[in-house]
Amino acid sequence: MTAMRVLIAWLYSNTRSVLLCQLMHVFSTGSLVISSPPRVSAAQEVFWYAVYAAALWIAVAFLALVYGAKAWSPYQTSRSVGDSAGS
Repeated sequence: MTAMRVLIAWLYSNTRSVLLCQLMHVFSTGSLVISSPPRVSAAQEVFWYAVYAAALWIAVAFLALVYGAKAWSPYQTSRSVGDSAGS
């Protein structure tokens, strides 16, 4: 799921914590295993994963709206635009 990768990358970019990223991955995988209904048809399983993917993309959109594009960049700098490197 691409959205989960985006969320994990965002988490790492903003925390620099591999442990938090691993925990997020474990939680995601575990919740899919626990909350997946047993003995479903192929169509029902596809629907289940589509709902899960939609929820993840909603989370991505929420983070993008709340934190903006700056929080998604791995190349954040503390210098402002007016600062020069030579002074």
